Amino acid sequence: MGTEIDKIHHVGHVVQDMETALELYRKLGFVCTPPAYPTMPILYHFRLLQP
Repeated sequence: MGTEIDKIHHVGHVVQDMETALELYRKLGFVCTPPAYPTMPILYHFRLLQP
């Protein structure tokens, strides 16, 4: 078995500008699939917004 990583299944990132981030990763040689935007339950969002 080799010591090099040849695939990464998925990685989560938080960025301000998705298009800029994708452009950077592609310039670095990564193959990027279209981004996914999972939805979270409303209750979860509500708790985040509470003081």
